Amino acid sequence: IASIWKYLISIGLFVTYIFTSTYLFQSKQLFLPVSDVGITLFFSFLFSLLYVNLFDMLEKMKIRQTFSKYLSPAVLKEVLKNYDDIVPEVGEKIDATVLFCDIRNFTSISENYPVEQVVKFLNEYFELMIRSIHDNSGTLDKLIGDAIMAFWNAPITVENHPVLAVQTAHKLQAIVQRQNKEWMKQGFPEIKIGIGINSGETIIGNIGSQSRLDYTAIGDTVNLASRLEGQCKRYGSKIIIS
Repeated sequence: IASIWKYLISIGLFVTYIFTSTYLFQSKQLFLPVSDVGITLFFSFLFSLLYVNLFDMLEKMKIRQTFSKYLSPAVLKEVLKNYDDIVPEVGEKIDATVLFCDIRNFTSISENYPVEQVVKFLNEYFELMIRSIHDNSGTLDKLIGDAIMAFWNAPITVENHPVLAVQTAHKLQAIVQRQNKEWMKQGFPEIKIGIGINSGETIIGNIGSQSRLDYTAIGDTVNLASRLEGQCKRYGSKIIIS
């Protein structure tokens, strides 16, 4: 709608000028040049249109750089469609769902295997986990050692985000169970993960310093999700949901 109005206003101004110049010439014998003004308006509109499109393109590139590390290509495409509603530099309070996922006893595992083997395993593990999160419309927040933090409902609204987070948790568990056979062939012990999920009001935005910013979530909702993940050890549970 905004794009249509840009054209209509420009055309309307020129038509108004033509009618005004015609009226003044017929009633007042006052001549106003039409062709010169028309050419000037045309090129002014053309250059302003180029400027606006260039500005929009640069803004989209900026948002793509900001969110490409956190979102799946499909979600990123949706973000770019609605980028007028997104201000990546500003945080906001959002009803979101936060998920923490951690490998049980990974510190002792990493100490007993060559560094190259540990890094290779983690790369394979993160690739599978992050892909599953993205496929379920989740946003990757960060990797903390062998832990994963993700959230739902930002930067775009996601319907039934608590349900999507729980479905993702079950898929992550299924992936680990399936891949364990392959990893054990490579000499790794059986891997188990714990997952904590919590929903509530969360502050989400770019947080950090001028030299380093992270698009992240903070607040009690995040803290509780992390603590729930830690309680998986205590209760011998795979998934704990608030």
